[in-house]
Amino acid sequence: VYPTHGGGSFCASGVSGAASSTMQQERLTNPFLTTTDLMPFIARALHTGPYPTYYKLMSPINKAGAPLFGRRLPSLRPLTPGMVENLMRAGAAVVDVRPGSEYDRGHIPGSYSIGLEGPFSAWVGWIVEQSRQIILVGGGEDQNLDAHRQLFRIGFDNIAGYLDGGMSAWESSGRTLSQFETAEVEDLASWILSAEPMTVRSDTPGGTSSTTSFPAASALEIQRVLSFAGPA
Repeated sequence: VYPTHGGGSFCASGVSGAASSTMQQERLTNPFLTTTDLMPFIARALHTGPYPTYYKLMSPINKAGAPLFGRRLPSLRPLTPGMVENLMRAGAAVVDVRPGSEYDRGHIPGSYSIGLEGPFSAWVGWIVEQSRQIILVGGGEDQNLDAHRQLFRIGFDNIAGYLDGGMSAWESSGRTLSQFETAEVEDLASWILSAEPMTVRSDTPGGTSSTTSFPAASALEIQRVLSFAGPA
């Protein structure tokens, strides 16, 4: 048995990252096959959590046929900080492809932190409207090519270009970077032990509980994050 997608995919019913399986293994471990009663099975099937917003856009594209761009992706246009700022004012979304820890230390105000180390295209497709132009920042040539390819595969081909020179170019132009204060696990543990008042939010997809969720964390589904974050 071969999976429809890799482990952790929004399309998958299990959490295994194996490249293949057997019916025997699935009957022992797959939650949909270990649920033997009808009503619990229906309840599980109907409450699998939300899926990325762009999923509903894929069917019309597949039926009509995606635009043809040739054997290679179109070249990405290098953008100056001034061009990026003007595009942002016109509604473009800036997607920072660096790891979150680097984003926290300094990023373009109003940009999205969606690192390539995770399900990049799924998160972009969930929080960025397909009609918006996209500007890639923070990556080198290989990272930009990877991000470009992933976005094309989900129908996000309205990419304006990339910030030439990255964060250094942005700062050198006299523009400021924003920062996020972060905390380590040790800090969190000390706050808990000292009864420090705090709220912990879990970004588990769909707001569902998980064995990897922080104890007593309050779930905040990704589709609700935007209503708290404001415009970007």
